[in-house]
Amino acid sequence: MNAPFGSAEPQQPGHGVPPPGYGTPAPEPASVRTAFLLWCVALALYVIAQLLGVLFPPSAADYAAYFESLGLPPAAQQQAMANIGSATTIASVVGLVVTVVVAAVFLWFGLRVRAGANWARITTAILAGVGILFSLGGAVTSLVAPVPVAAGGVPSVLQLVTAVLLVGYLVLLFRKPSSEYFASRAVPR
Repeated sequence: MNAPFGSAEPQQPGHGVPPPGYGTPAPEPASVRTAFLLWCVALALYVIAQLLGVLFPPSAADYAAYFESLGLPPAAQQQAMANIGSATTIASVVGLVVTVVVAAVFLWFGLRVRAGANWARITTAILAGVGILFSLGGAVTSLVAPVPVAAGGVPSVLQLVTAVLLVGYLVLLFRKPSSEYFASRAVPR
């Protein structure tokens, strides 16, 4: 005889009742913890590189040498130098505001990844891929091309280190233990 709905009588697995332990989220694996750490270190290096760029911008002599290397006529060089001062101040303020906002949002994404949100894993994977491309592009350009660089090129080196950290982040985030962790946290549909 069938038990009425809501009775305390246990039912057999396979008859509409999931097996014991089903739906229990897996514990956070070391690969996710380490990936989160790499994400945070890369984020910290990003903030440091931005701050160095604001605190130690290229000098007027660096810009003058750059404009001269472009073969600009003296009048154009003077005009460009006049524009650099005000543009640098505005860019510094805007850059600091953007850096703080980006850092806060990216940290929140990282915390969501650590909590097992698969959408955050995908989002940060895309952001990490874009970050790798921009880090490598910016670093190589400033280290190879004759453009004025901030803080003696230290931000460019930090960009290269950030790119390496982000590659490690991606590798760890998609290893088998990480994927199992995110799958265990998925909401059934």
